[in-house]
Amino acid sequence: MAAQGGQSISFSGISSGSFAAAQWCLVKSTAVTSNGDPIIALSIGSSGSAAATIGVIQNDPTDGQAAEVVRFGPSKVVAGASISAGDPLATSTAGTAITANTTGQLIWGKATSGATAAGQVIEAFVHPRGIWAGSTA
Repeated sequence: MAAQGGQSISFSGISSGSFAAAQWCLVKSTAVTSNGDPIIALSIGSSGSAAATIGVIQNDPTDGQAAEVVRFGPSKVVAGASISAGDPLATSTAGTAITANTTGQLIWGKATSGATAAGQVIEAFVHPRGIWAGSTA
């Protein structure tokens, strides 16, 4: 269920916990199953654990079900605060998108539409390249 207007690169993993209230939030891979499938969990924190953000979950699996993740390309995402189109995006402490404006935040994408408040679903382009807010790279 990626956003309209382009092709996304996605993959499947196994959910760690329920994503019933976390569709279109940011996720990370915490481990790998014995079959080689990534285990997907909510990516939380403005730095540290959020540095592992790998994409946006597209479905709402329960614990142990298949989790579909957009790794690169257009996707919907839940805003964690007011966001303007064009803003570089980082991960909030709740696994939602926020404007990257603090040194040390991993920029995982760019907003292609805006939000006036937390909880709104916006469009973004996912491209986790390892760029850190405040860097000169």
